[in-house]
Amino acid sequence: MVLARLFAGVAAFGASSAFAASPAEGPIVRICEPVVRTDGDELERDHAYPIVRCVISDRPANQNAARANALRRSVTAQAYPPGEGPDVVEEDLDYQTLEEGDSVAPWFDNASLDYPFGLSSLEGMREVERFVAFYVTEGRGRIHSYFSRAGKYQTLILEELARQNAPKDLLWVVAIESNFSPTVRSRAGAAGLWQFMPRTARARGMEIGGGIDERLDPQIATREGVAYLLYQLERFGSWPLALAAYNAGSGHVRGQIREHGVTELDAMARYGSVYQGARSYAAKIIAIALIDRNREHFGFEAIVPDAPFEWDEVEIQEPVRLSLIADAAGVSAQDVIELNPALTGRAVPREGWVVRLPKGTFERFVNNYDRVSERYGKEHQSVTLRFGETPAAIAERYDIPERVLRAVNGFSSSDTVPYGSELVVPESSRRSRTTRTSSDSTERQTVVVADQEYRYTDRNRLFYNVRAPDSLEEIADFFGVSVYELAAWNELDVRSTLWEGMTLQIFAPEDFDVERAIVLTEDQCNVIQVNSPEWVAWRNAEASESRSSSRSRRTHTVRPGETVLRIASRYGVDAKDIVRWNRLSDSGHIVIGQELYVSPGR
Repeated sequence: MVLARLFAGVAAFGASSAFAASPAEGPIVRICEPVVRTDGDELERDHAYPIVRCVISDRPANQNAARANALRRSVTAQAYPPGEGPDVVEEDLDYQTLEEGDSVAPWFDNASLDYPFGLSSLEGMREVERFVAFYVTEGRGRIHSYFSRAGKYQTLILEELARQNAPKDLLWVVAIESNFSPTVRSRAGAAGLWQFMPRTARARGMEIGGGIDERLDPQIATREGVAYLLYQLERFGSWPLALAAYNAGSGHVRGQIREHGVTELDAMARYGSVYQGARSYAAKIIAIALIDRNREHFGFEAIVPDAPFEWDEVEIQEPVRLSLIADAAGVSAQDVIELNPALTGRAVPREGWVVRLPKGTFERFVNNYDRVSERYGKEHQSVTLRFGETPAAIAERYDIPERVLRAVNGFSSSDTVPYGSELVVPESSRRSRTTRTSSDSTERQTVVVADQEYRYTDRNRLFYNVRAPDSLEEIADFFGVSVYELAAWNELDVRSTLWEGMTLQIFAPEDFDVERAIVLTEDQCNVIQVNSPEWVAWRNAEASESRSSSRSRRTHTVRPGETVLRIASRYGVDAKDIVRWNRLSDSGHIVIGQELYVSPGR
């Protein structure tokens, strides 16, 4: 049964989101002059990477900063090019690094700025100034990216921020977390616009599993992300600390405050309190929000935002694949999949779901749904693409054309389908013959391993057949081993490229779930060590069989205009067999004059 309702799309967001400036509490005057040090003690002007000499008057209300400034009434420092200078952090090389106590005040001189997060100044947050300096110079491209990409979800996020009475500046948390991509996933397991970790998401009532990941839904994730940030604000009392806690965890920030007794970002940097990455994270967001509120001052007022996220909505109370919904709406499956990223199983769950449709397709969907459902059928099967598995293998196993499998799951013929993807297999598209599974084959694969023997008491030996475009790093990461271990077990150069058809031995941790990958265990293959008597006998047998097969196999010389498919049709064989017999690439690329086997070896 389908319960349909029309949802009005959101309105486009304008190019500028600057707000009316509020007067700062007490003027802060900086008298700054860009200079450069010469061989002696003389200082000369230089506007490229200047030393900045500043005299600060009218100390701020923050007493920690006031006491520090009292000891340092006049400060001089070098502003280094990006990636140079002292105290450069490897994961944070994207801003001009300055020595402690220095300023990049030229961007703030004589400016009446509208400060974000209710701040009246940037005292005690010198790193914010550094990021502003970066974003208005070398990093302008990033701000252009943030401000333009924000357009797609800006209205949705700002409406939720207003609903929860949160500052509009929190929009830029999403810029740093995901650059406004709702499906991005980190290596650590965080996902979505707001990059929730699974544990935190589940604690906040978000569903993960069974073909659903609510972290990827822009509306749900925004609601919970804003609420979680407000929770951090309630705990720590200031937005810089709340932002740092969102990044590093409230337990870490709370413990560091108790240990060092300071709560100002500059002071935390001096004491080595709170992770550097978390302090920089808070500083980046404040810097971007400051530039956003003062776009004209910093020269970003003309950026055109991306088109807004718009949709119609329909509530469907039965399990049905998204490709069928797309057919009824008259759009591609990819269009519907992109609007519903939380449905990782590419289908409506059994308990129902409010599905988003492309704007303006609601009526067409309602008119066509029953007819399309009857024609193509609603039944489908969900399959997870295992590590080392290809869509072609899934298609062969379920006897469905690969092009159909890819189309109903929103992938083009050239798209790489990520391992772990949940694919739907429509029952109506399957051919009549009985499906085969990868476990049906009884043929044992022969695997040759290095003559160096390895033994572990807490690991299991597995064998993995490399698929394009696997990399050593990706394989090692998936199986929970190091790149160097994997290279040593297989006598590989860690810098070399892996080629399809290679078989790697992997000593995986005991708790590794072998069902997540296409692998062979020791009892499923014949393992032969190099230089062993078994290896010599095997080599001799292979050479003899190869000579015999070469004499008895039928061959064909490729002529102009021929393809693998045309050659296969001529000799009454399957094109995939020709690819396999001749060890061609997956694309079946052949050249004129090439000699191909067109019959199996005997």
